[in-house]
Amino acid sequence: MTVEHWSGTGSELAERIKHKRPRHLVVISRDKYRPHLYLDADEVARQVGGSAEIVIVENGRTTYELEENLPPGDAVYGNAGRVYPGDLLGYSHTHPSVPILAERADLVGQRTQDLINLVHGMPMLRRDHQRAALAAAEAEVSGTVVGVHDSGEIAYVLLEDGTVTPVRHDSLVPGVRLDWYLPEQLEVAGTLTDAGLDLRHSLLKQQIMDVYSYGDVVLALVKKVRDDYAYLEPLPGDGIRVSRNDVTSNEHDSLTDMLTVGEVVPARLISKKGKQRLCLHDVGDDDPIHACPSLIAGGAPWLVYGRNLPPKRYDDGAPADAESAPEVPSEPEDGADAVDAAEAPAPPVAGAPADRTAAATDAAGQPARVVPQAGIDAEQLGELTGAMGELLREVAPLKALLAGAQRGLVGPSGGKDSGLREQLREQQAEIARLREEVDRHKQQVRDIRRRAKGAKAQHPTRRGLAVDDFLTVEDALRHEVYVEWVSRVDAAEKPHFPLPDHYDVGPKFADSFVALQPDTQGKALKALVDILTGRAQKIPSRQVHALRTGDGGDDPQMERADGSKCFRASVEVNAPSARRIHYWKKPDGTIELHEVVVHDKTTV
Repeated sequence: MTVEHWSGTGSELAERIKHKRPRHLVVISRDKYRPHLYLDADEVARQVGGSAEIVIVENGRTTYELEENLPPGDAVYGNAGRVYPGDLLGYSHTHPSVPILAERADLVGQRTQDLINLVHGMPMLRRDHQRAALAAAEAEVSGTVVGVHDSGEIAYVLLEDGTVTPVRHDSLVPGVRLDWYLPEQLEVAGTLTDAGLDLRHSLLKQQIMDVYSYGDVVLALVKKVRDDYAYLEPLPGDGIRVSRNDVTSNEHDSLTDMLTVGEVVPARLISKKGKQRLCLHDVGDDDPIHACPSLIAGGAPWLVYGRNLPPKRYDDGAPADAESAPEVPSEPEDGADAVDAAEAPAPPVAGAPADRTAAATDAAGQPARVVPQAGIDAEQLGELTGAMGELLREVAPLKALLAGAQRGLVGPSGGKDSGLREQLREQQAEIARLREEVDRHKQQVRDIRRRAKGAKAQHPTRRGLAVDDFLTVEDALRHEVYVEWVSRVDAAEKPHFPLPDHYDVGPKFADSFVALQPDTQGKALKALVDILTGRAQKIPSRQVHALRTGDGGDDPQMERADGSKCFRASVEVNAPSARRIHYWKKPDGTIELHEVVVHDKTTV
């Protein structure tokens, strides 16, 4: 759809506006003396051209005539845009939208999008052929995704006949933003119904193990967080419960300080006691993340690392977990992190955002005590916590006033009190301001904790191999391998992945290990445990493969005279001078550790 530059009179444009049309009419007026404030008519046409006509009119005599020939308040002039609805399906609405204008040059892009959203928000257009098709049967149609409302709940598809129809998120994957998996320009096909376009037959019916394997590092959406456990979804609706032990080795950590509802996090998919589990604490920065699947044929990956849901707003009085993952009864695993819903801490003061942070309130309405972590500015954290407590307590009386004002708006006689309505608006605005203030302080608390965690990660506490505590370097190495096995392999998995009673340490290995930096030694120990227990074969990031005599895939594997075959496994990936471990597997299955080498060394 092209943009029309109006060349007629203002009265003629008024007649066009008042006449019934098969499409909406977007009129954009322009002040030639302020071109830097022009709304982008071409972008409007690109996004809504299938359902609206776009007309540009020059400000001046034409807009004066337009104002004279339209009802009071319905005109458009200056650098502004307005939507005049077409022939609507089931509506008698004839009033134009509110005018959209850019007050500053930096607002032109946003105001242009506001105008587009007004068109998308108009009721469905009346179409005789569409009504006939709907009356006869649901029609199979195809089209192109041309945009998604900024709430993520409605997408708009331009059909082949030039009409635009909506797709609603609750008709596809409830709770998932459409713009997360329905990109613009995606070609789709579905059934046209009176509620819009039904694309459910295009959904990919898949389960976790259809797209992932055990050992993969996958992306998951945080759906619910408590102090001791959380629910994560690698696929919509497939919630997996994670305990504190799955996230951190510190029993005093609270998961509400480490995870946020709506956050996208990487986790390793494992099997534990025959159940699918997600483990976050052993995911390294250099571990490759498995490609995330799309939810619909041809769509985009539904999760992207770093793209999180914005902080959720709750209606007055609605519980924070109204749309969280449901409680799924599960027996405590490995001793103890299971917490029943009845044992969960009480929600915060009424009116306060209910996702608890370090600044949650206790049952008495006082700020809960915050235990400063190592590296955190305790004084600053305390100040923020106190400020949040004050804000949360201020919300409660405002909510009571709001409820009273709402009850008093309509008296027994049915009359409305304008004074109470004004008081209600003021209180609603104050509650919104306080909530924004609470969100800001909560984010500051999270930032402080994350900075402290990052500072701790930059200064590893590992002191290296304790060679002075043992007779030989090899004894020290074997001790460290055992300790790493104890912490890396869960109790339930130890019978399935035991540390072998016997393995050999070759003459080069101890020296090559000691030469590593302490943090690299820690990574190498994890790789050694995976190799010795046989788990490395199931972890893609270990990249276990035969070490060959040449660079070709058909070159023979390196083999010794005693029949031992050489293998190679990754300690790090996507890192400068990434380390690899070379090891021999003897005919009886015994492992002999050969050497820790840099990536480029492919010989023994």
